[in-house]
Amino acid sequence: MGRALYLPLVAALGLASCSEEFAYAPATTSNAVVAGVPAADYPLPPPDGDVRLATLGVTDAHPVDAPTTVADAVHVRMIATNKGTGAWTIDAREQRIVFADGIQVAAGNAFADPGPEGPILRIAPRSVETIDLYFLLPPAFQKPADRPDFTVLWTVHVPARTIEESTSFNRLEDETQADMTGRWGGSSSPSR
Repeated sequence: MGRALYLPLVAALGLASCSEEFAYAPATTSNAVVAGVPAADYPLPPPDGDVRLATLGVTDAHPVDAPTTVADAVHVRMIATNKGTGAWTIDAREQRIVFADGIQVAAGNAFADPGPEGPILRIAPRSVETIDLYFLLPPAFQKPADRPDFTVLWTVHVPARTIEESTSFNRLEDETQADMTGRWGGSSSPSR
């Protein structure tokens, strides 16, 4: 099951294919793949499970305060696999990206299909959730050539503790590397 968490300023998102020559890949290497692109994989201490993160490109976003304006948002997919016996929670308001210059952008506080949990997603024991996070790019990074490396700061609450991690994504400028890792604006298929 997939859920989308939206930036509070984003009313609607539409996927946009870009013909950019840039891609992003996790700075850490692993064999993990999400939706056909390299992902960072974080095994959690047994029997908890693991979390995978990948960037699936940039989508067009329409800010609530300017619905006719189109801005770009980074699409990050998080796959949370709970192998334990207790429920996990992921609060949309705790997920962020940080750019190299220190600018931080928070993910949203609402699900695409809001439930009684509001901005908090519950991951049942022995289940897998696909979570799509969208981060509105600051005005300085709206042009593809101006987009720097970034780090996703993510938090997952598992029974009896909170796990806080960071995943850095490096910009690849070589078109061959971009083709190998998936372009910004690439596929958003729900495959793991």
